[in-house]
Amino acid sequence: MAVEKLTKWVTFIFEFLGGFMNYTADINFFQTGQKVQVHQSFLGLDVFSHLKVDTRMHGTIPLVPVGKTIEVNNIKMDLTRVSPGMLRSTSSHSYTVEGTSIENPFRVEQTFEYEECPWASPVPEELETMSMKIGRNYIVYDLSQEIVRYAITSKVMPVAGEDPCKENKDKCRPNSSCVVEGDEFKCICDRG
Repeated sequence: MAVEKLTKWVTFIFEFLGGFMNYTADINFFQTGQKVQVHQSFLGLDVFSHLKVDTRMHGTIPLVPVGKTIEVNNIKMDLTRVSPGMLRSTSSHSYTVEGTSIENPFRVEQTFEYEECPWASPVPEELETMSMKIGRNYIVYDLSQEIVRYAITSKVMPVAGEDPCKENKDKCRPNSSCVVEGDEFKCICDRG
C-alpha cells in the first residue's frame, strides 16, 4: 500500500507539476589521483512506474581486480540547503577491496538541483541541513543483462546538534556555499 501511494505521489510530481531534479557528484580518489563526475537527470516515470534516470559519467576510477568485490562502510553525509532548489554536500569515505585490509579513501562533493514549489511554505530553519545515513550498499554487475544494479538503505533526519552553517555561512566568499561536514562547516566553490 505504501509503495502504491509513493508511486502515485511521484507520478503527480513529474506529470502534473513538471518537477525535475538533477544530481551531480564529483568523486576524488586520493591515493591514485583519479577523479570521476557523475551527472544524473531524473526524467519522470515510465509506463511501468519505474523512475527514468539519464546517467552520464566522465573520468576514471581505480581498478578493481577481476572477480573481487569492494566494501563501502556505512556512510553519513550532511545535506545543506544553500539556496532555493539546491542542496550541497561534501563528505569523506573509504572502501576496501575483497581480500585486503587497505582503506582506500575518497571524497564526494554533491549537488542536488530541483524545482521548489513557489507556493510552498518556507523551509523551517531547523531543516536547512539534514543528515543522511546510508547502509547496506549493494552494487553488482549483471553480465547477462549488461547492467549495474545498485541498492541502498538510507535514513534522512534533521542534523544532530547545532548547524555550523547558521553562524558561519557569512564567512564563505562570493561564489561559494557553506556546507556542514560533521560538527564543522566548509566553504566549497559553486559550480560553473
